[in-house]
Amino acid sequence: MILWINLATDGAPAVALATDPPDVDVMDRPPRKPNEGILHGMGRFIMLSFLLQAIGTIFVFCMEYYVFPAHGFGTEETLREARTTAFVQAALFELLVIWNCRSEKRSVWRMGKDAFKNKFFVIAEVISLTATLAICYIPITQQLFHLSALSLTDLSYVAAVAGLALLVLPEITMNKPLWKWK
Repeated sequence: MILWINLATDGAPAVALATDPPDVDVMDRPPRKPNEGILHGMGRFIMLSFLLQAIGTIFVFCMEYYVFPAHGFGTEETLREARTTAFVQAALFELLVIWNCRSEKRSVWRMGKDAFKNKFFVIAEVISLTATLAICYIPITQQLFHLSALSLTDLSYVAAVAGLALLVLPEITMNKPLWKWK
């Protein structure tokens, strides 16, 4: 499952980012200082993304396994459904947060129609999303990944929790160091 998440989220969508058009004001910005690392100013974005994804994944697993077990507490089928919700949430979160990784200054919300200019990126996202959801419903991949088909209710709350990824806004979290070295 971890390998699938890496392949689906860091494969085609991440490669398609290379064809993303640059920010409009990129030439107006001063160059980075030579002593700053490549991730300088991204600490808050990275930490917030990590925390939201970790909390969201644990949350959907606990909801499915402990709070609303569909097949009784402690059964193998309940565990399988809980794993599936955690897996799908983690993958969806990654596929959504990448939309805000496209610019250091503007979130996907502020990009408007410009967010869809890179057709390669949009197609890669749709394919990765479709493939991730499909492996939960195709019998052979269900067996290979030890997944189960999610109900529409499960899918909707998993998507809602994963949707928090779109709230990790670069204009708020980026370009502000997490700490300052003296």
